[in-house]
Amino acid sequence: MVLKASFSQVDSKTYSKRMGTRVTEWLVILLFIAFHLYGIGVVQVGELSLAIWDIVIVFFAFLILFRFYIRNIPIKISNIFGISKMIFILSIILTIWITFRALFSPLPERALTMVLIQMLNTCVLIMIITSEDLNLYKINMHLLWVGAGLAVIAIGLYISGLSQYERIIANSNLQHPSVGYYLDSGGVLRLIGLAKDPNFYSLWMTPLLITGLIRGRFSTVLWLPIALSVGMALSRSFFIAILFTSLALTPMLWSARALRKYIIRIITVPLLMISVILCVSVLWTDTEYISKRIELAEKTIRFERWHILNHAIVEDWNPIWGSGLRSTELLLGGKYSHSTYLDALFETGLTGFSLWLAILILVSLLCLNCIKSANSELLPWIYTWFVLLIMFFSFSLLYHPFTWMVIGILVNGIRTPSTSKLHTFVGMHASLTSRGQGI
Repeated sequence: MVLKASFSQVDSKTYSKRMGTRVTEWLVILLFIAFHLYGIGVVQVGELSLAIWDIVIVFFAFLILFRFYIRNIPIKISNIFGISKMIFILSIILTIWITFRALFSPLPERALTMVLIQMLNTCVLIMIITSEDLNLYKINMHLLWVGAGLAVIAIGLYISGLSQYERIIANSNLQHPSVGYYLDSGGVLRLIGLAKDPNFYSLWMTPLLITGLIRGRFSTVLWLPIALSVGMALSRSFFIAILFTSLALTPMLWSARALRKYIIRIITVPLLMISVILCVSVLWTDTEYISKRIELAEKTIRFERWHILNHAIVEDWNPIWGSGLRSTELLLGGKYSHSTYLDALFETGLTGFSLWLAILILVSLLCLNCIKSANSELLPWIYTWFVLLIMFFSFSLLYHPFTWMVIGILVNGIRTPSTSKLHTFVGMHASLTSRGQGI
């Protein structure tokens, strides 16, 4: 009887852990969907605009707190160790520092919203890294299916826009919708899906591009529309990022024998993207379609904004404290800097920038450890992380939950046992349980 009671307790704990893991898995999947639905709109609560992912994060945060207070299921932080614990601690300190700098912001009310956003990001990080036995295989496959569906919708909307190209050129009201397509400078039509921005659409799809390649020919039907849609987004920054990431990861993967077979597939990613772009240009018989994107690269507005920020740093900037949250937005007339690194440096000073840089370095070291562990399910997220490091130069992503979701998955993944070990444990537990019930 005592033995049976002990097995009942084990079953209860196992069930609780399994439910906690499922909650986290659904958090990641729903966040991914929410990122792609930004073009549909936001929820307005008074003067506060809530993106769909904000609502998702708040819901899951309350759900986990409910499990903690009502079901008395603890949120375990003690099982985080080494580099992972350092990343966790530095993230908390950075959030505290951001909150402190909001008190000295030239736009205090808007700075408060930034603090709330960062607190939600911290919640995402905590919810993911404290989840036990996170099943990355299941997450990656679910995201691959969802991403393929979103890509098919995006391609359909984009083709509809291309079929009306002349009409769109002639009517300014049709040039910048929030879904489907975006008419960029030089008359270049770019795919944005439901995500509102072609660059972010490409970034959100990054882990799925690698997941599809790892799965091989069996996932081609799912992977192909994703690759086509990313190619149609025509993001210069993204193509540069995946090119350098593929080159950088090649020697790293070579050092891990179990992952060497993926080297050719990883190198194939930028080549396939270029092929898609060329196919799009040939199909629409517009030889200037791609060349315009290259010519306009030097005229992009981000260079002008970087120059303004660099001038402000030289002329009037506190190196220790920074200029306060939202000061970049004020300086640029309500626009973003298009650089995560400049945002962190200008607004939070060398203190905040050092904390942020330390997190980036530690996560990168964690990625190297992940490669050595030869966990193929983490490879899509490692690839995404290095793409992010490059995209940080061109886009403001410090306060975006996607960044913190990727960090959380990497931190969690390095301490999650392999699939084979999990199957062994589950089999042993089932055997012991059946014996206990027999007694």
